[in-house]
Amino acid sequence: NLKSTGIRHIYLCVGYLGDKIKEQIGNGEKYGLTITYVQEKSPLLTGGALLQLKNELKHEPFLLLHGDIVTDFNFRDIIEFHQKETATVSVALTTVNQPQLYGQLRLHGSRLVGFYQHDEIDVIKSHLVNCGIYVCNPDIFNYFPKSVKPFLFEDIIQLLVAENKVNGFVYEGNWYDVGTL
Repeated sequence: NLKSTGIRHIYLCVGYLGDKIKEQIGNGEKYGLTITYVQEKSPLLTGGALLQLKNELKHEPFLLLHGDIVTDFNFRDIIEFHQKETATVSVALTTVNQPQLYGQLRLHGSRLVGFYQHDEIDVIKSHLVNCGIYVCNPDIFNYFPKSVKPFLFEDIIQLLVAENKVNGFVYEGNWYDVGTL
């Protein structure tokens, strides 16, 4: 799916059992891609893992994907949306029957005006949830801690929502979180 979007270089952050992923996927050559692995010696969460790539990603917008999703999402759609809108980050959103299991989001037009992490609320604020698909401008790293340490990328999204710098892109296709039963 990434290749059909025109993406040719992928950074894949791996930790526990990362060697199994490397064995299965390899360097990407069989897919017509270049895959560079970024090894986490201890869990850094999405934010900490991404911060390790700051120097490689500082020149142009980039696509960030959580590794525990399966989707037929057309990544070109959110990339084009992001290029037309003025925001630091564009977040893909979808609807689910049990939104309390996910980060819930509220939109006003295409702007995100509320982001509620799943562990912070016990009520449904919105049926729109975070797909774990983002397009980010390199200036997002201005909001990151200065040193590599474990932190949630969603914490950065919350900061940017408060500054009106996040757009939401609603997706209605197939999307599955395989990180939990």
